[in-house]
Amino acid sequence: MTEHLPVSVRAPRRVPLVGRHAELRVLAGHVRGAQAQDGPGGAVLLAGEPGIGKTRLLDRLARTCPEHLVVGIAGVRSQARLGFAALHGLLRPFLGGLDTLPPPQREALGAAFGLVSGGTADRYLAGLATLTLLAGAASVRPLLVLVDDVQWLDPESADVLGFVGRCLHGDAVALVLAGRDDRDGPDPFDGIPVLSLTGLPPADARDLLAANSAGRIDPAVAGRIAAETGGNPLALLRLTRTLTAEQLSGGAPLPVALPVPGRLRAHFLRRVRALPADTRTLLLVMAAAAPRESAERWRAAGYLGIAAHAADAATAAGILTREHAAGFQHPVFRSAVYWGAEAADRRLAHAALAAVTDPVRAPDRRAWHRAEAAVGPDAEVAGELEAAARHARADGGPAAEATFLLRAAELSPTDRVPRFLAAAHAHLALGNPASAQAAVDRAETELGPEDALLRARVRQTRTRVDLHRARLTDVLLAERARTELAAAGEQARTPAEPADRALTHREREVARLAAGGVLNADIAGRLFISVSTVEYHLGKVFRKLGVTSRRQLTTVLDAEARLP
Repeated sequence: MTEHLPVSVRAPRRVPLVGRHAELRVLAGHVRGAQAQDGPGGAVLLAGEPGIGKTRLLDRLARTCPEHLVVGIAGVRSQARLGFAALHGLLRPFLGGLDTLPPPQREALGAAFGLVSGGTADRYLAGLATLTLLAGAASVRPLLVLVDDVQWLDPESADVLGFVGRCLHGDAVALVLAGRDDRDGPDPFDGIPVLSLTGLPPADARDLLAANSAGRIDPAVAGRIAAETGGNPLALLRLTRTLTAEQLSGGAPLPVALPVPGRLRAHFLRRVRALPADTRTLLLVMAAAAPRESAERWRAAGYLGIAAHAADAATAAGILTREHAAGFQHPVFRSAVYWGAEAADRRLAHAALAAVTDPVRAPDRRAWHRAEAAVGPDAEVAGELEAAARHARADGGPAAEATFLLRAAELSPTDRVPRFLAAAHAHLALGNPASAQAAVDRAETELGPEDALLRARVRQTRTRVDLHRARLTDVLLAERARTELAAAGEQARTPAEPADRALTHREREVARLAAGGVLNADIAGRLFISVSTVEYHLGKVFRKLGVTSRRQLTTVLDAEARLP
């Protein structure tokens, strides 16, 4: 039976714990040592960045120890200046035994908790008193003590718990502490063994994403999310809520740098903001550059007058790797640096990258950096983006085409309506009617009273979007009806034309492989075509079948395959 659980342990958890098998084995072994009354107790400190899963591990540990008396607290930032507040919360169930303590210990603990007047709250004696109370409770039943968020403990309580952790031996008491890995100042838990938590491995990260997403997540998208979050569970879960269904399914492009939760960003930015100004600017340029722009980022830094040795401070701080082509030590640094910067500074970084990018060899990347650096409408940049969209269409990249066209429309001083409509058509080709609808809505807001022809084009495009959505709705309703009839013992007898009859032979091949969960790269290998060609065919398949994700594609093909 467990008692007096900390709030974090009592709270119901809808998100399952994924992975962490090795860490759970270490913690279980630690608790087993304490459970043997003549075995070692001792303490262990779980350390890691915010959101890495420390609290979840404490929760799981508490729930898997039914033989133990489990007590616990969590540090609270607002109480970090209240001396002995955390210790009082922890020992409250045992204060009935206060009178059994030796007088010096009783007086010290009573003074610390305001139970007596005139005494001295000596930390050493308070620590001995805490040891005595915990050991007394453990003599009746093995004791598991959980302390979360130790970085927010008041200094007095932290000192006492650190002392207790170093002195626990053979008392049938297991003490598990958890806190961030960047605590400032003297460490009160020095000498206590540390179990460092790192990000989830890619397979576990993908499982966590899949378990917490309402729709299907494209494997390539899941791979990028796992890589750029470093497998941090909090960041993974937040991105399933902040990214759109189209982005998660691979139907719409992801941002340049994926956004991460505010407190995780703040954790990584603490080290960044302590660096010299030139080093911070260099890091922002590196964050704004695409991964393949290794040479451009150094040239952009030079363009801004920043010497290469500005990277030394970031390397010494553990932000950049020590390799010649330096990169971020942790992928979340890139997102934190980019989204933690002021908008004007981000524009400056993109402008520098645009200035050093070859307009002949990489016109599309240059156009995008110029677009990100733009403050207001810019006809020249809009034209370059439109050209980049044509290149993307020729290469079979409908997602890039839609992104370029939408940004071109936003930056156009004139002719915004045709470009918004072109973006809507590109989103339809991609199988993304929601984004197409948004582009049509924006086009409509730009219409003037004399734009009769453009108004007709807007209505025509809106009709195409509605038809696209209606086809998908009809197919899904037909599938629901088939399921309900089957449950009632009936069989649908309405003949129907197979959904993929309008597809070419190659489109049918690509569609069936994609619906079976085969990755784009693997489809390309099986069919001996390029990945961009696979993306091109999938865009046409999505448009023809009226679907917006691979999950819907699977539903449509399965539904039609079951029709008589």
